[in-house]
Amino acid sequence: EPDRAVLRPAPIAGRELAGDMIAATHAGVDVAASAARAVDAAVLSSVQGRWWFAHDKVRDALVEAMPDDERRRLHGEIAEALLRLAPDDAATLAHHFRAAGDRRREGEHAARAGDQFLRSGAYRDAIPHLERAIELLGASGGSPRARARLERQLGESLFRCGKLPEAKRALASALVALGRPLPES
Repeated sequence: EPDRAVLRPAPIAGRELAGDMIAATHAGVDVAASAARAVDAAVLSSVQGRWWFAHDKVRDALVEAMPDDERRRLHGEIAEALLRLAPDDAATLAHHFRAAGDRRREGEHAARAGDQFLRSGAYRDAIPHLERAIELLGASGGSPRARARLERQLGESLFRCGKLPEAKRALASALVALGRPLPES
């Protein structure tokens, strides 16, 4: 039973068991011993000190069996642990804050993820994060300058993916947010 409590957030955290994350959410617990017992029970597989779910169906079943409120709570705990362990992993933070129902922090990290992907040249990956950040900013009544920045980044990502009409709309929205409509000529 103690192993279940320790490993409870594991399927929410991802396919591979992140021992440091589990340890961050359960201070003073021997995560390695719990994981070893899960390997013996064929729930996890292990090679060279790394653990992952033996099968995606096991992980999926564990997630599905969780009540929604517990799932949201665990996503929130994982997001808080990630802020300490991997604060630059904005895409994963946005995912966990979204699943936790924290729209403000999701928007913040979705914007960061979009920016990170754009800067690294991963334009297709930037698009959904920037779109979500814009959606959440609109719902929260964010500043016109912040909206213009996100729209401009979205426009650049779309342009670099060859989606010219969508890029033009996003860039026009950036100008409108700043009170400068797109010129007609």
